[in-house]
Amino acid sequence: MKKLILGVVFCLRLTTLPAQIDIVGSGHAMQFDGIDDYVDLGNIYDDLTFPFTVSAWVNVDASSISGPILVTQDNAPLYNGFWFIVTPSALLIETGDGKGENLPIYRQGKGMDLYNMYGRWNHYCAVVKGVGNIQLYINGQDAGGFFTGTSTSPMASNYPNDVAKIGYFLSNGIVYRFKGIIDELRLFNKALTDIEIKQQMCKRLTGAEANLIGYWNFDETTGNVLYDKSNNHFDGQLKGNPKRIFSGAPIGDESMFLYATNWISTTLTMDNLAVKNIAGNPYGVHIYKVNNLPSQTNGLTAGNITKPYYGIFVASNDTGNTFSFTLGSDSNPCSISRRVNNSISTWQQSTISTGIPDQIEIIPSSPGTIQLELGNDVVLCDRTNYILNSNISNVSGKSFLWNTGETTSSIAVTKTGKYYLQVFEGCKLGKDSIDVEFYQTPQKFSLGEDEVLCVLPIKTLTAGQNKSGFEYTWQNGSHDYSLDVTHFGTYWVSLKNPCGQYSDSISFSKPVFDLKNIPNVITPNGDGRNQYFKIDQKFDFPVTLEIFNRWGALLFRQDAYDNSWDGGDLSTGVYFYKLSGLCIGEKKGSVSIIK
Repeated sequence: MKKLILGVVFCLRLTTLPAQIDIVGSGHAMQFDGIDDYVDLGNIYDDLTFPFTVSAWVNVDASSISGPILVTQDNAPLYNGFWFIVTPSALLIETGDGKGENLPIYRQGKGMDLYNMYGRWNHYCAVVKGVGNIQLYINGQDAGGFFTGTSTSPMASNYPNDVAKIGYFLSNGIVYRFKGIIDELRLFNKALTDIEIKQQMCKRLTGAEANLIGYWNFDETTGNVLYDKSNNHFDGQLKGNPKRIFSGAPIGDESMFLYATNWISTTLTMDNLAVKNIAGNPYGVHIYKVNNLPSQTNGLTAGNITKPYYGIFVASNDTGNTFSFTLGSDSNPCSISRRVNNSISTWQQSTISTGIPDQIEIIPSSPGTIQLELGNDVVLCDRTNYILNSNISNVSGKSFLWNTGETTSSIAVTKTGKYYLQVFEGCKLGKDSIDVEFYQTPQKFSLGEDEVLCVLPIKTLTAGQNKSGFEYTWQNGSHDYSLDVTHFGTYWVSLKNPCGQYSDSISFSKPVFDLKNIPNVITPNGDGRNQYFKIDQKFDFPVTLEIFNRWGALLFRQDAYDNSWDGGDLSTGVYFYKLSGLCIGEKKGSVSIIK
């Protein structure tokens, strides 16, 4: 068995200026000659662990002997990292434990035999969750397979002198090279699910997908650098002379799929394209849409074509599967041009839409347009719904498709959003969109009554109920729904949206007391003057009054003093008071009683 070495390389960002790129459909791919072509990615992935998922579109040459697609650690005389291989007769993923080489006890993985899979585009994917937990997928279908190697140790990746390579690996002193075409090579540090594999295989990625740690789409048309579109930017250096060619992989900007075991009366649709009469033994069928005009337009008449164009791919491990399609309607189909895939430079006009084998790309000819106007964007106040109307008076023979999935000429919407409508009539197409925003007029609310406090505890102010669609602005510039108050002062908030604005404020202050005029004499003789020991009349907070004689003996005490002490039965003389409370602290002085 051929053995590959898995390795990891540290992030290296090449500074070569970007080349021109082809981003239409599957764009470009890279052809390796099996002699001296490969891509050196540098010292990366030294920290790669389980789980991971690696996938690629591959068109392997019938004469290819080995078939390394991606090797993450290559150079050291040890099995380490992972190696992902496709040959005309086998699919293989293996990992090394870093403990040795040339024996199966140092590696483990999964493989399977292939039959008649060469010379055409197929999607290969390996999901490695851990030791003995590996799944192999061909064209989106779990393909089974058999386990290889006997190591029970985790994958080893931390070998700083090893580098990652595409199309090349060194194992047991023997160099193996890939011969064929590779496109859309992707590496995730997560185990993709069955659904995720199907969702992504015929769709171009952005490069910012979660857990995507390597993405080489080979779309550069010139230069000797292969750019990694993931956030890692693990760009590679071309070695030998691999060729940049138009890719035939079934890739679009959008895709839909259907996998089934019984294809009787089964139809897959996207826009006004319907795939049906599926025959043979396929796993599934994909429709992909390219939102640009094709890069190669031989056979097409300028001004007589429109975007988007579509592709259909039958997912299978054999050939001879067929399908039919309609673009437009059965009674009024589109006039189309067709080709097998993006690698074909010339389109051919055709009326044949039945018995199509395996893969096709089609583009409408002379479609014409439908005038469609949804109107200006709208802002709605205190409304719960709004009717969007196509404003097409004659709907006969036309079909409607909103991005909500509804197929009527008008729909009722209840949520803020952008709404799209496509209208089809035969091969004619009309498109428009409208932004609808629902708002509630800001309602009156109160931050509360002003408060006078001796000590200010932390208080949380809120501007009514927390609802989306409002802009909150506090006096300190904060736009949060709530505000924590920690200091005395005045606070305000404004609640605003396109339907109105409402504001409120609240103050927190300390009480002000006049303690300069505390009496130093009282005359409790019944004449109504200076009868009581009175402090600030506005004092509304608890204060304790204590009266002492000259020897410090406590003679009187009243908590929450109410200005009612008149000396009681104390005799004429000089006494001493102490006023204490949270708001005033402690005040001492003397008071004379004169009777």
